[in-house]
Amino acid sequence: MDAATLTYDTLRFAEFEDFPETSEPVWILGRKYSVFTEKDEILSDVASRLWFTYRKNFPAIGGTGPTSDTGWGCMLRCGQMIFAQALLCRHLGRDWRWVRHRRQPDSYFSVLHAFIDRKDSHYSIHQIAQMGVGEGKSIGQWYGPNTVAQVLKKLAVFDTWSSLAVHIAMDNTVVMAEIRRLCRSSSVCAGAAACPADPSQHCNGLPTGAEAAGWPSLWRPLVLLIPLRLGLTDINEAYVETLKHCFRMPQSLGVIGGKPNSAHYFIGYVGEELIYLDPHTTQPAVELTGGCSIPDDSFHCQHPPCRMNIAELDPSIAVGFFCKTEEDFNDWCQQVRKLSLVSGALPMFELVEQQPSHLACPDVLNLSLGECRHGRPGLHAVFSAFSTSWGAVPPGSCAPSLLYSLREPWRSHPGWVHVGSDSEPCCASVLYWPHGAGGAWRSCGRSILCVHSGLHGPLPRGWYSSDVERLERFFDSEDEDFEILSL
Repeated sequence: MDAATLTYDTLRFAEFEDFPETSEPVWILGRKYSVFTEKDEILSDVASRLWFTYRKNFPAIGGTGPTSDTGWGCMLRCGQMIFAQALLCRHLGRDWRWVRHRRQPDSYFSVLHAFIDRKDSHYSIHQIAQMGVGEGKSIGQWYGPNTVAQVLKKLAVFDTWSSLAVHIAMDNTVVMAEIRRLCRSSSVCAGAAACPADPSQHCNGLPTGAEAAGWPSLWRPLVLLIPLRLGLTDINEAYVETLKHCFRMPQSLGVIGGKPNSAHYFIGYVGEELIYLDPHTTQPAVELTGGCSIPDDSFHCQHPPCRMNIAELDPSIAVGFFCKTEEDFNDWCQQVRKLSLVSGALPMFELVEQQPSHLACPDVLNLSLGECRHGRPGLHAVFSAFSTSWGAVPPGSCAPSLLYSLREPWRSHPGWVHVGSDSEPCCASVLYWPHGAGGAWRSCGRSILCVHSGLHGPLPRGWYSSDVERLERFFDSEDEDFEILSL
């Protein structure tokens, strides 16, 4: 049976693989567990995460649009899950646990209300899908990690009860000064303290009257989302240890990503396997009755979570962190700095105090035919991933494979960059830009995709059709990051 068409009843009686009997620790969003002595605690932690899946028979999006997100809403649901985890940490704390049939705090229902499938809930599928139109995504179109992060950032502005500072770090670069400036701005709401005791006063995830109950805060709780690309078609194994370390940080919100066109919410790992919540099961939409009480069983995963080998992860992901206080943020910065010293772990992103000068301009990618430096027709490309350093591909550095690392530094040279000629075969690749000492390289922010020359032989007959199709397939599987303007 296709996972996208599973029903909740089927899911409840399906067979789920239990955790392996291993001495390897299990890490769940910054918490360490032993399979032998803490299995119940592991399952309780997993069950306490809000689990959002496909739903059917909810009110039509936009009044006349879809009434189900089956087949297209998995990344939107993963975005809901990572953001819901931030709200749980914000209002209930990381130690809070959900127990079936036990009365939960009012703030829990306020958080859950914010994600219910109706048009007036802050982070509903309706709000995300309609806000995504402004990001160039039509309703019913599949999202990538970056798009859903950008949409959630916009929606968070209206959630004055949570009063979150949402920062999306582009170009693999986290600028500390930008984050401090954002989080130290005045807050318009006191947060959880403003919650009325009566749950009937909670609507939209926002307690009635909360807008007027706020006062300035020294630090607005931070939701930090970092869209990354850790390879072209497969994750570069050099990033695996770094990715694991992210799940160990107490500020971890997890990772959204998955496989091509199949998104998951990753909450931890054990050994070489990632632990995730899977949105690919269709449940009936929850209908609210009198008051604001919600039947919430279907919003919690009450079985062992899914697992997959890290090597199967699609390289396009977004990593999330939550820093409730400035001390949390400072601690996170220290952990990131220490991570750069771990042997064999290649940093996934860079932590800097001020914005680098090369990140000042918008990004452009243009592939076109032109004159190569030898005077013969060849392929050229203009690059600038958010105006990163420009440079010419060093002669002889291109390898006949899809993924490779440049061994020559970039030179400051804005303009056309020669990447091929009519006497050399070409294929798609990701260019790498320098990071750290010793000539280490890492993939650039939104992945500069180019056409590069191989080493031997003439251009194969029919190259233009086959390779352009490969480029288009790559673009189609991604966010709005790139567009082929001409080729």
